[in-house]
Amino acid sequence: MSSFLNLKVEKRGALVDVMLNRPKKLNALNLDMVRELQTAFDIAEASQGCVALALRGDKRAFCAGGDIVAVRAAGLEYAQKPHAAPLFDTFFREEYALNSRTGALAWNSRVVQCSFWDGLVLGGGVGLSVHGRYRIATESTQLAMPEVAIGLFPDVGASLALASTPGRAGEYAALTGARLDATDVVALGLATHCVASSDLDAIRDALSMLDGDQPPDAFADAIGATLQRFNVSHGASAVQAHAADIDACFSAPDVPSILAALDAHAAPFCAAAAVAIRRGSPTAAAITLEAVRRARGQALNYVLRTDFRVMTHMVRPDATSADFYEGVRAALVDKDRAPAWRPAPDDVAGFFEAPDGGFEELSV
Repeated sequence: MSSFLNLKVEKRGALVDVMLNRPKKLNALNLDMVRELQTAFDIAEASQGCVALALRGDKRAFCAGGDIVAVRAAGLEYAQKPHAAPLFDTFFREEYALNSRTGALAWNSRVVQCSFWDGLVLGGGVGLSVHGRYRIATESTQLAMPEVAIGLFPDVGASLALASTPGRAGEYAALTGARLDATDVVALGLATHCVASSDLDAIRDALSMLDGDQPPDAFADAIGATLQRFNVSHGASAVQAHAADIDACFSAPDVPSILAALDAHAAPFCAAAAVAIRRGSPTAAAITLEAVRRARGQALNYVLRTDFRVMTHMVRPDATSADFYEGVRAALVDKDRAPAWRPAPDDVAGFFEAPDGGFEELSV
């Protein structure tokens, strides 16, 4: 067993078992954890033969996103005294590099990532896992990108995964921050398998016993066959059941038009979606819709570079980032749940342009 501050890493046969271990923070990512995960990936890639890289969380969550409170604090510090490489720039730069690495391992690699979505999978936890080869839901899976509610947008390449879902489900999930359960993530293609939580130990044991001397493609297929043995019926998806309403409303050209379409539908589902969107930042909602639509059909690294541009504009402390600082204050610092959002700008294209002021582009 190799011990890190925020992870537990164990190599058993053809398995490198990585457990995210910040249970009091629901395994939310901080910079140290991102760097430790890079080391865990190094351990997997240094192994002889093929290995299954199992990512899982401790306690109630796989990973509940990034440590946004720390990012906000770093931005406030930077606003008082600008300095080179502020934490928010370093954190997102290194987090996105890790997201890119998971995507690069997805195909024809000796290292096959298997992410076990047992519990909460939010924000950065989605980026850590959704680009990998296998994503395994359980009956406790709750996956969401709730960034609009705190003045941000679904980053970490998640807009690409959401844009790849059927119809307009991606726009719906991104704008509302809806929590998707196992039935939803399987139906939308975000998860590759659904298993019982009680079988997770047995699954990892079975993966450890696989023949790591096979060719990479054959080894990946063997993992898929192993997961399929434990696959269980996932039932009917609520999101899929409302696909017609979602497609009709969320295909509108902009957020005000989407809200108007939702208001015109009598279904309680549509009313709840409208309430969720209005609860969040209007600016973040407009950026989110644009991000998902720009991501559709693009390569992961292109989307990550775009995400880095947008994120820099949204968290760098100036007039463009007011909603992020207000949203995190209201939700996670003062917890009054009463953010004072600014009106959405007429055009959000500037958020997708390269940042100035000495902030370099992301290189992935």
